[in-house]
Amino acid sequence: MSISNVSNTSNYVVPKLPTARKSELDMDAFLKLLTVQLANQNPLEPMNDRDFFAQMAQLGQVQGMDQLNKQAQLEQAQNLMGKEVTAVRPMTEGNTGENELVTGIVSKLNVRNGQYYVGIKEPNGGIVEVQMNNIQAVTPQRNVSDYLPLVGRQVTGSITNGTASIPVAGQVKGVETNDGQIVLRVQDASGKVQTLPLERLESVS
Repeated sequence: MSISNVSNTSNYVVPKLPTARKSELDMDAFLKLLTVQLANQNPLEPMNDRDFFAQMAQLGQVQGMDQLNKQAQLEQAQNLMGKEVTAVRPMTEGNTGENELVTGIVSKLNVRNGQYYVGIKEPNGGIVEVQMNNIQAVTPQRNVSDYLPLVGRQVTGSITNGTASIPVAGQVKGVETNDGQIVLRVQDASGKVQTLPLERLESVS
């Protein structure tokens, strides 16, 4: 029996955070402009207090918007922890202009130069760091309880050992999570129990 309806999940696109347009000023640019303006003002007609305080109020608004944007990015990054995502792998653009994708579980969060990076743990254990803006989709979270009906069923699939693919066939003895991924504990004809990732499940009978 085909199990495509068991293992396949629909993806939804991650909403992109609004980025500042070039016509918008950040706090650093605003301060530089204000400093230049004060340094080059006409000493005979200096800026009056009302204009100065008006510009300082604008600075407060710019700073507030900058803080809100950073807070929104942080919350979005934190919400991705433990979830399966698909993102553009860094530095993989080929001759066709297309980028290679990486899929795995978000296992860590870093901030460098004001940019948020998430560490995506691949099935082989390697971790790839990508910028938040490079995330293409998030796999809806699945629960172990959704797959408990597989216990006692005969299944086939495969696991990876280095570069080799090893077939797995037997009876499901249990369902659990491993590094955020749902896996099946499968007992083969010899009595050996192997761990089969749900994504590598091929058939159920």
